[in-house]
This record gives sequence, C-alpha cells and structure tokens, in this order.
Amino acid sequence: MVVLERLPGLEVEVHVNGEPAAELESTDLQDEPRQATRYIEAISGAEFHVQWTFLAAEFKYRNWAINGIVYVDGKYADGRIFRPDAVKHKDSFTVKMSGVWKKERGRFVERPMMFSDIMLGVYCR
Repeated sequence: MVVLERLPGLEVEVHVNGEPAAELESTDLQDEPRQATRYIEAISGAEFHVQWTFLAAEFKYRNWAINGIVYVDGKYADGRIFRPDAVKHKDSFTVKMSGVWKKERGRFVERPMMFSDIMLGVYCR
C-alpha cells in the first residue's frame, strides 16, 4: 500500500484477483512528494484494480479536488477525479478503478484491466 508523506490520509493499493498485491518499491525511481512508483507481480490473465482510500480525519486536502492518475507499463491507462463533496463529509471513502474507458462504435465502454499472457524464454521474430 502506498502512503505518501505529503498526503497523509490517502492510501493507494493494487488488488489482483480481489486481493491486495505485494508491492515492490522501485530501485530506479524515488518517491516524489505527490507521486510513487510500485511494481507488482504479473499473473497471466488475472484482472487487477487500483483502489484509493481517503481517511477524512487525516486527509488535509479533503476540500480540494484530487486527480488520481494510473500508468501501466509506463503508459497512461486512466484516472479518476475525486471531488470534495464526495470525500469531506465521510469518515472514509474508497474508489476502485477496475477498468479503463474506451470509445468503441460511438459509445464509451469500460474494459477490465488484465495482465497479458507472460511468455518466458521464447524468442519471437
């Protein structure tokens, strides 16, 4: 679970198949005041989601809109905006991002986030 020193009261977790994933800190990228990079084990075909939990008593920015952005494999996947009216009047507030929204045939649809099949030791030309 990621908890940033500058944002107490905000917890961010990745869940795989409904369970919190073991997170590994980056040895290349240091946490920034409002940004963190974590790695998790990929499991072929498993669905995953990102979960934000705001603990109102500790979260000093509850009167501000917060933008949570998710990158997967270094590429922008999706994000969520948390408006103050959704956070500030509750003891805690949890949001799950279980998919990404894409426009298909003129409609927006949510596609689940899922690990691709992992191939080890195979060289493809």
